[in-house]
Amino acid sequence: MKNRIIVMIFLGGVTMLSSCKKEHVVDFGKEDPIIADNNVVNVTGTEWVRVEESYFLDKEIKGIGTVEGNMVLTFMDFIDQGTYFLSGHLSDDTTVVRHGLHYWPNGPGLEDIEIVDGKVYSTGYWDGNGLWEFKIDEINSLPYNSWDPAGAYGIQPKAFTIFGTEKIVGVDASPYVRSLSGNISFPDFDHSSTVRIHNLIEYKGDLICAGQFTSSNGTVLNNIARWNGSEWLALGNGVNGAVRDLEIFEGKLVVGGKFTAASGNTDCSQIAMWNGTSWEPMDKGLIGGFNGVHRIFVYENQLFAGGDFNGTTVINSENIIKWKNGNWIGLPNTVPEPVGEIGLYNGKLYVANKFHVMNGNFLMRLQ
Repeated sequence: MKNRIIVMIFLGGVTMLSSCKKEHVVDFGKEDPIIADNNVVNVTGTEWVRVEESYFLDKEIKGIGTVEGNMVLTFMDFIDQGTYFLSGHLSDDTTVVRHGLHYWPNGPGLEDIEIVDGKVYSTGYWDGNGLWEFKIDEINSLPYNSWDPAGAYGIQPKAFTIFGTEKIVGVDASPYVRSLSGNISFPDFDHSSTVRIHNLIEYKGDLICAGQFTSSNGTVLNNIARWNGSEWLALGNGVNGAVRDLEIFEGKLVVGGKFTAASGNTDCSQIAMWNGTSWEPMDKGLIGGFNGVHRIFVYENQLFAGGDFNGTTVINSENIIKWKNGNWIGLPNTVPEPVGEIGLYNGKLYVANKFHVMNGNFLMRLQ
């Protein structure tokens, strides 16, 4: 999930600006954070506690978005082939209010969440539409079917962002990156096996695209590229494996995925920063696991990386770790499965598993 806004919310008497990808502002996600005051919550804890909600056990959480004091969740249902809920929101740290009632055969449902300009979007596929917008002002009103189609008709986007005034999606079929208005035609990508688009983001006026691809129109890119208005250009020599997520942190583009080097620098393992000109390591990166970083989450001056890894060369922090003030900080080492989603709600960090675990999917809170 991924968060891209700037909104003010009040949590437990502490002024915090939420985000995800507004008026006083802090970003949980995709814009450079503007620190409004010194009341920055240091997100930490000593244990992970499961949200005791049996509904999660057979439904994988595919997206988390925090906006206007609410945490919105989307689900993938692997068991119930009939009526099910597309999404829900937390009402008090432990209770999920379910909404988005629909029927499975009309599509697999909603996946990742992006929050752009105060609006909650979800990619996925449902009733022939691939991009949906959640009416946050109706979150506490009945009925709970608060999703409206927002575009991508007939296709299932895997990535979404707004670039200028254009809605841009990444999909698994050519053309792999599309402007929904049709005003921009993007050159396609090439790969020795299968092209995958995992993330799109605007950074310093450029559209950044990341995933699994080798080149475009003969230009070698290596899994990440920037759009200059007419062609895709490389970020250095790219990275040597698939990129899963992108976030902006302290003016730099943070890139996470299943790679061991960026432009040949092996200290850029699984996660690294692009400063607009060159790649920078985050210490020596992360090690272990099989699938690398799946999700990056930013709250003010703190960055969290989640995925399938063991930690660093000196810190054992399995599947979830924190970066602050130029250093990695370990978190309780008890998250049992690779992390796919991260969010902040009521000042507390939440994580959900990446891969479906039969009757074992979870949402956990750090406290």
